[in-house]
Amino acid sequence: QQTKESITKYYPHISVLHTPLRGNFNTPMLKDLFLLAMEKKQSFFYMFANADNLYDSSLMKTLSAVRRSWLSGFIRQKLIIYGQRNNVVVYDEILDEVEFSRYFMESNPFTSFAQDYFIVTKDSIEWDLYPEVLIGRTAYDNYLVDFSVRSELESVDASSSIHLLHQSEEHTDHSSLDLKNSLENKWNARLSNLQGVHYSTTCARYVTEYDPIHGTVIINDKRYNTVISNAS
Repeated sequence: QQTKESITKYYPHISVLHTPLRGNFNTPMLKDLFLLAMEKKQSFFYMFANADNLYDSSLMKTLSAVRRSWLSGFIRQKLIIYGQRNNVVVYDEILDEVEFSRYFMESNPFTSFAQDYFIVTKDSIEWDLYPEVLIGRTAYDNYLVDFSVRSELESVDASSSIHLLHQSEEHTDHSSLDLKNSLENKWNARLSNLQGVHYSTTCARYVTEYDPIHGTVIINDKRYNTVISNAS
């Protein structure tokens, strides 16, 4: 409730909705977030993202390029976009893209085995049939990557074109030892038989790149080593 009041105070144009807390752990489930968003808002894309991440205008440029490729028939309707983050220790507020760029230059890419956002269309996934995966717990991201591969979704790795800053703190471990060893944290892994094959962003068929000289986003099809889109 305190978070909702803070967001409403400083960002009155943003709607804040509460998702149900289900199961034994009172932790939101990934599919509930998407289903609620789709129920409340009509949109081409729907996105889940961790709350400690920041994005610049490259997010919208990338989504525009992917949407244009989708409308042109280069990418099928059932698609999913995901990517990895860049870690940086943040010491003060980031109020504009100039400050964002300064921090981004200092940041370091995190492992490709951790995905910090997922973007889908309304018809990408039948969420009613999706397992009860808990957000923010081990393998919630890997589960969806593996699911998308096995479901033959058109996967797009946008790590190189979406500039994402993960706001880190020095010497801070956000997961307590009790949580790491808990049944709650191991819940997602128990739901699946993940063997580490489809964990990584490298599993995606398509890869995006940002061309800063021309201000365009390039989409490459790794299967055929071809460029399918070069859009601003």
